[in-house]
Amino acid sequence: MNRLLFAYFLFACVLCMVTSSCNNEGKNKEDTETFVILMGGQSNMVGKGDRGYLADSISMSKNIRFLDYDKDMKLKKEGTTFGPEYGLAQVLSREFPTTNFIFVKYASDGATLYNWDPEFSKINSSDVEDDSLGDMYTHFLSVINKDIPSDATPLAFLWLQGEDDKTIHNAGKEYKENLDHIIRSFRRDLKNNNLPFIIGLTRVECGKQVCMAQKDLAFELPQVYLVETCDLSMHSDQVHYNDKGLMDLGRRFGTQIVRIIKKQRHKIISF
Repeated sequence: MNRLLFAYFLFACVLCMVTSSCNNEGKNKEDTETFVILMGGQSNMVGKGDRGYLADSISMSKNIRFLDYDKDMKLKKEGTTFGPEYGLAQVLSREFPTTNFIFVKYASDGATLYNWDPEFSKINSSDVEDDSLGDMYTHFLSVINKDIPSDATPLAFLWLQGEDDKTIHNAGKEYKENLDHIIRSFRRDLKNNNLPFIIGLTRVECGKQVCMAQKDLAFELPQVYLVETCDLSMHSDQVHYNDKGLMDLGRRFGTQIVRIIKKQRHKIISF
């Protein structure tokens, strides 16, 4: 009888050790996991926030690496402004303090979907408001391929763009078709057909056709989400978000990404 009890005790100890080891492996995996968040668009993604607003209390955490290529086709950071990345960083650092993130932002003032078209070379030059921006899709892919480690996982694509498309010939009418093409192309070229695409909704007053197209795509395509923007505070031009608006917008992007990460991890645990 005593031998039997001892055997049961020994088995329980071994089981606890194995379980503990598995749990530690899971924690270690989260600690070493690196997610990539891609950020594309035009001037509001570039951001018109004043860096002086950030002060010392708002900064990128050690687990977040920020690669900022906005404004410059030579892929060099310039300017003293900020976009939604700092509000995004606040949320992700709070929710996942041991998970590594890489933010890769590439955006430019005045960029329309024609500038972002994967087949830019075939676009009629008269349809492009600023052809000096060149082929933004190809440039962004070159950044991604050059600067993202091979063991890092693209987690989501944040999109903030659309205000200028209402003013360009046919761009508003074609916005849904063009953005659909861009989403599918990035998913294809990044080899992830389920890559979440999170759209900061263009305000109706900045383009009703654009706003409706974004809503339609979020309804029709899998893994496309909308982030509401209509109540965010703005500069006096009523087009660009101000310091507080950009921080709040970044936090809303972050909240959606948190849902995506928790959903993914829940699936893994359930499996």
